[in-house]
Amino acid sequence: MSTKASSFSAPTHTMALLHGFASPAYTKAGGIPLFMDVLSRDYTGSDFWRMKDNGDINTKWGIVVGNVGQGKSAAMKILIMRLLCASAGFNNLRAWINDYKSEANESEYSKLSKVTQSVVFRMAEMSVNPFESRLFLDKDKKVNYLGLFNMGELLAEFGKKSQLTSVESVGLTIVLSIMFNMSEEYWAPDLIEKLSRSITKEQITSYYRTIDNSLIKKLRARAAEHSGTKLAEDSLRQAMQYANAADNYSIEEIQNAAVQVSFYYHNILHGKNGMIFGSSHSMYDLYVQKTVTRDWRGLDPDAETLLRIIDNIIQMTAIDNNRTDLLPHLNADDEMHRPMDVFAYAKSTAYKSEIARSTFTVNLSATHRLASIRKGAVGSELYRYGDTIINNLGFGLIGKQQNDPVVLNELADRFRLTKANKNALPGLPPRHFVYVLGDKERPRLVRTFATPSEIEVLPTNQANDYVLDRPNPYNERDIVRYAEENGFALQPLGSGGVS
Repeated sequence: MSTKASSFSAPTHTMALLHGFASPAYTKAGGIPLFMDVLSRDYTGSDFWRMKDNGDINTKWGIVVGNVGQGKSAAMKILIMRLLCASAGFNNLRAWINDYKSEANESEYSKLSKVTQSVVFRMAEMSVNPFESRLFLDKDKKVNYLGLFNMGELLAEFGKKSQLTSVESVGLTIVLSIMFNMSEEYWAPDLIEKLSRSITKEQITSYYRTIDNSLIKKLRARAAEHSGTKLAEDSLRQAMQYANAADNYSIEEIQNAAVQVSFYYHNILHGKNGMIFGSSHSMYDLYVQKTVTRDWRGLDPDAETLLRIIDNIIQMTAIDNNRTDLLPHLNADDEMHRPMDVFAYAKSTAYKSEIARSTFTVNLSATHRLASIRKGAVGSELYRYGDTIINNLGFGLIGKQQNDPVVLNELADRFRLTKANKNALPGLPPRHFVYVLGDKERPRLVRTFATPSEIEVLPTNQANDYVLDRPNPYNERDIVRYAEENGFALQPLGSGGVS
């Protein structure tokens, strides 16, 4: 039977992507079709880079949440494929894919890595130096001392498993300044351990005589740039510590604190995680690849967390220094919740989410629920860092959630969900999400869909079957099955249709 309806049409750049769909939904944003609106059957087009530039979203940090088996990974892969295909106006769009799980005999993202021609790094086989000087250069090719300090502090806090005290921070700063004045080829975690253990009164006195106020200036500048954030609060606190250190702490107190720092580094270097440090691989070479898959399988959980902390610090430093060669346009992290109970990781990730507003990177993260990100007691420092990440979200896909009023009410409050959206969450079928986009667009109920080329990279045969198993509108059994699975009641023709 012929139809008089007009065919789908779209701008040339959209049609060229082999997605023959046009979309009245989110037309202001343009971009590539990512989802299908369940109610209107429109295909929703999104371009997160353009949305941020237009002020439609505050930050390009997005999250996919939902119960196990709801299609979070499939949604992530579809998003990655489409956004890479779109290029989003960049001539050389760069992406990082973080792969954590095995799928049959391969890694979960191995097929996607092949399609995107991604360079795969087995992180369990890496031996790196996180103080490689090329990672900390500013636009004038000079080493940024603030980035170097951040790396040293976060590694110490990982070894301590909590925040450094004020005097420990001062002691570490003096040690790092000593290392900073040595040849760059010697910079390494084991050098920090040695210098911390053997710091002398003369070195401390010399530091006070020749104290470089550039670190204090950079901390104050960062606080001003990110006013009102946790990052600004901590930066000001650190600046005050260093400015008043000579009056607040004796030389002996600083010496003892530096020795404590050496123990924290000893815990890292001489424990089960020590094998990740060395000079066999270059962190810089990993970061400057066009498309990188970081295969985290087989790595001890603590070592994985430590490398992810290092990753966060390098990204933060790159953002501060406008080092676009060290930053991806797209960063996909399917298991971001895994190390959120580790203080140093939660802290660095929260900081990264705060300064992400000023970079071009679209961050895609997936987890089960918001509580997976917030750890520790309510009101604790760890809890606050998790809350910071949630507060900095610019967009999200909310899948099926447990029927818990506390969980549902928080989601409704944070993401401006309608009563209908909230009530739908406990019964959402797989591959269905409430799509939340900034503060201006209303949340929409959407469903992911896959094109033939994308089917190959989805995680399981079950997922493939699901996206292909669409109801035939001319087959009564298909219609009945679809209605039962999605909670519809079929009515006889002429009685008002489906209810």
